[in-house]
Amino acid sequence: SYMGASDVQAIEWLARELPNARIRISYDSRRTRLHAKAWHFRRDSGFSTAYIGSANMSHAAMTSGLEWNLKVTSQDLGHILEKFSAEFETYWHSREFLPYDAADPVPFRQAIERARKKDGAGPAVFFDLQPHPFQERILEKLALERTSRRCFKNLVIAATGTGKTVIAAFDYQRFRRDNRGQARGYTILIFARPKKKHNNCTVPFVFLGPARHVSHQKERPIQMVWQLSSPMPVELFEENKRGG
Repeated sequence: SYMGASDVQAIEWLARELPNARIRISYDSRRTRLHAKAWHFRRDSGFSTAYIGSANMSHAAMTSGLEWNLKVTSQDLGHILEKFSAEFETYWHSREFLPYDAADPVPFRQAIERARKKDGAGPAVFFDLQPHPFQERILEKLALERTSRRCFKNLVIAATGTGKTVIAAFDYQRFRRDNRGQARGYTILIFARPKKKHNNCTVPFVFLGPARHVSHQKERPIQMVWQLSSPMPVELFEENKRGG
């Protein structure tokens, strides 16, 4: 549903006219910029082919659009097809992609309509966020360190933009559900920054010290209130108040 480029009628026709077709949809049209487009034809003869290019599943792209597509065959570029298949399977089994139900086309229609609104107006949509596969592996390792090896101080090192803050949120959520946080005596440390980037450079976090849990409500997304043991620096407080 990214950018609303897919034709609703095309998806509905595919699901209706091809009973053996299985379709999965990403309904997050704003956060995830899914722009990959490709076609893979597996043949029992071993002469499988793939077309990797720019054609959306739309009437214009399939008929009159000027598109670039590259044909790849298993005979001359087998390693490319293998990588293509592995990447597709990663998307297919991701929790972000949900099975399309031909009997209930309304969610997909609404997602396309929201994505096509130029001003971005419309009702706020809260997604049932789930960790990406690579984030899930990190969360599993953190759980293993705590439960099997009894290591409660663990450092996560990952590249910028891979969602370390989100990983921490998922980890804490699961920790809270475990109902054993208070007994184990965890200390919550708060880091903050006024903005992500300044002059195209990543802004570092500022350590604000330990904090005490005051209250929380909801789950998806969860809203939490913390009480710092020491006041936040005035400069950082003012910067956050301005919405920097």
